[in-house]
Amino acid sequence: MFAPPAVAVPADHGVPEGLIELIESCLEKDRKHRPADADRIVERLIDVAPASMFRLPRSQTERHGIALAPGVGNSGLMELVRAERAGSAE
Repeated sequence: MFAPPAVAVPADHGVPEGLIELIESCLEKDRKHRPADADRIVERLIDVAPASMFRLPRSQTERHGIALAPGVGNSGLMELVRAERAGSAE
């Protein structure tokens, strides 16, 4: 079976090795070796990439004039980013 080439990155790339492995696993020809679904990819992404690498738009706090509950939209991930930044500042 044909295997895709390894992800090529420069020596000083600064990308976590686990992230490169995740990308390569997504490119696997044999579906048994790929993540089962997007949830698995996100779980692994959170495990291997520091939250400071995420560049997300500001979460909405209101939609159509109605306040959104905490955790709606991407605010849950933004809370994770804030928590990691606060932890690294200590």
